Amino acid sequence: MEQFGVFLSSDSRYDIWAYSPSERATVVWDRHNQLFAYGPRERFVSELVSMGFSPGVPSIDFPHQHHYRHEYDQAASELLRFFEWSRSPLRQEDEQ
Repeated sequence: MEQFGVFLSSDSRYDIWAYSPSERATVVWDRHNQLFAYGPRERFVSELVSMGFSPGVPSIDFPHQHHYRHEYDQAASELLRFFEWSRSPLRQEDEQ
């Protein structure tokens, strides 16, 4: 992921969903730069608190648009080819 870090943190065309079958845990980094975690809640909370985060209510409190930067089109194509992807359908509440 380090290879694509600049692209992933600068272009909001994708949400990143990472799933650990052994932990039965999913972490989502969405296009609004919000982090969501599903699974072992107490473990997630403990890790986030140890990194300096605190509980709160996520919000995007201003009107905004997503502008995809064309200079990242090549990086997007490379990212999609780089990994062997596993896909599953989104639940209705996860669709945007």
